[in-house]
Amino acid sequence: TNRYKYMLEGFQKDWIETGAHRRVATYTNMDPGKYVFSVRGTNNKGIWSTKDASIKIIISPPFWKKWWFRILIFIVAVGIILSLHFYQVSRRLEMERMRIRIASDLHDDIGASLTKIAVHSEIIQNKSGSQKVLPSAEKIGQVSREVITSMSDIVWSIDARNDTMADLLDRMNDYTANTLTSGNIQVSIKTRGLNSSKKLSADKRQNLYLIFKEAVNNISKHAEATKVEIQIENNENGFMMRIKDNGKGFDISEKQIGHGLINMKMRAERIGANLTFHSDQGMMIELNMKSI
Repeated sequence: TNRYKYMLEGFQKDWIETGAHRRVATYTNMDPGKYVFSVRGTNNKGIWSTKDASIKIIISPPFWKKWWFRILIFIVAVGIILSLHFYQVSRRLEMERMRIRIASDLHDDIGASLTKIAVHSEIIQNKSGSQKVLPSAEKIGQVSREVITSMSDIVWSIDARNDTMADLLDRMNDYTANTLTSGNIQVSIKTRGLNSSKKLSADKRQNLYLIFKEAVNNISKHAEATKVEIQIENNENGFMMRIKDNGKGFDISEKQIGHGLINMKMRAERIGANLTFHSDQGMMIELNMKSI
């Protein structure tokens, strides 16, 4: 009968002999690499062949053991570590900017108002008679209410519970209703493309609201308008907020622009927005910035 020998070079050191009844060779737990499977056989007289039948076998490693995958994992790991680092740095910078902004607002708004209160308090102390004291007392009451409002705006802007677009729109609507509708001014508010659940940074939320508030406040005090149109839109081309009235307007080419308008431009620059003023049959203020 015929006999066979086989060996897998690189995996075995000795030949394995078997009979014709078993013509199967099984190997398990083989490492990736190159192997040569060789077979010898006998003829009917039991004489072994002088030439082996061989076949080359290459076992490729799984992808997670390949060099390019290990490099990729290394790069991804480094990327994650760097991303976490930059995120932490950006958060620290954002907190630092917020602290600076709050300090600036407290110094500019609250500090200036408290100074006014102190001045009028001194005036009261140096005057006698109710008629002389009354104007300064009224001014103290007015400035005190402004301080309370300014503090409310600052606290609202840094409160994490008010960080969505819906919260910003609600506060804008409330201020508009309290400021304009009481003066018998017809108000139209239109919004389009806004995601109510979109979260806004404290910086954007505060500056957008204070720009809006200043514009509405100017209309209430100076415009003598009967109609106000407010339009807020957001799309792939950008974010736009437009506030237009049919009041008397003013000459925007004059060098002496009010502190309020200068302050609005400064706030727009803080959030990377462009603020423009147009005075044609009333006043229009338009803010444009990247989509939010």
